[in-house]
Amino acid sequence: MVSGNVTAMTLPQFTDQDIVTVSFRHNTSPLNSKPVIVSSAYLPINDTSLPSPTLIKLVNFCNQNKFLGCDSNAHNTVWGSCDTNRRGEVLFDFLLSNDLEVANTSTEPTFVSSRSQSFIDLTITTPYVLQSIKYWEVSDQETVSDHKLIKFQYHLSRKFTLPSFQNPKKLKADVFIAQLSNASSQLDSFSTEFEIVPNITTCHIDSTTDSLSSIINSTFNSACPVSKPKRAQCNSWWNKNLRQQTRSAQQKPKISSAPDNLAPWETYRNVCREYKKSILDANTKSCKTSGQTLRGSVPLQNSKNFQKK
Repeated sequence: MVSGNVTAMTLPQFTDQDIVTVSFRHNTSPLNSKPVIVSSAYLPINDTSLPSPTLIKLVNFCNQNKFLGCDSNAHNTVWGSCDTNRRGEVLFDFLLSNDLEVANTSTEPTFVSSRSQSFIDLTITTPYVLQSIKYWEVSDQETVSDHKLIKFQYHLSRKFTLPSFQNPKKLKADVFIAQLSNASSQLDSFSTEFEIVPNITTCHIDSTTDSLSSIINSTFNSACPVSKPKRAQCNSWWNKNLRQQTRSAQQKPKISSAPDNLAPWETYRNVCREYKKSILDANTKSCKTSGQTLRGSVPLQNSKNFQKK
């Protein structure tokens, strides 16, 4: 079922006997906005070609707004299963290599039968879309099937926010060394433990390694500030004065009944000359300060008609 506020279209190039793909666009969305690609897939348990050729084509399709709901028949502890089978390893490697995320967040199994229950139904999407998914849940609503109904909300109007990060080049080395020195007593205890324990086990080594990594990571996080990415500024040289000159240059004089009256045309030519000179001056100044190129400026491309006259 599709709402009347949504325009839907089947994409046959990404549809076969196991996969159905539909393109959605909300009727209130801008015409230049990208559609949302939604796919429903069944990955047969006896199929050795995982992923299928159609699934590979779908994933490679250049679109950030992409959902894939699938009955994977694959077990992996990453999405809540109690174990990891071969299919789960192959599918997880495929998701990692294509920068895809699993949106499942509930601890409720998605498949429940009289013999078993599992987490084989997955909601797969891109990191871009994952930020806009809200209230993902496994519903108790009856579906007349062993597979439970999965519900979530997707907000089309949500803007993509760039994640913060830590730049190792900004690490305060003196703070890091000082704090690490303060934790030297714990580090010494680790080396002492290894010396006095005669029959050390793998579990003990793993536990000690985790504790050591935790100390180093916490020390690094406190000594390295968190940075927020800056969005690129486009066409910073295009100012209010140039916009006004653009309107003036677009006001071409009307053909006069008196052919000898060339004054309006001469005024118009002077306006176009000043307009071109202002563009070149503004862009040259911007190139010196921010490294923008003359060829890549969109408003300058729009002014070619005036430069030819």
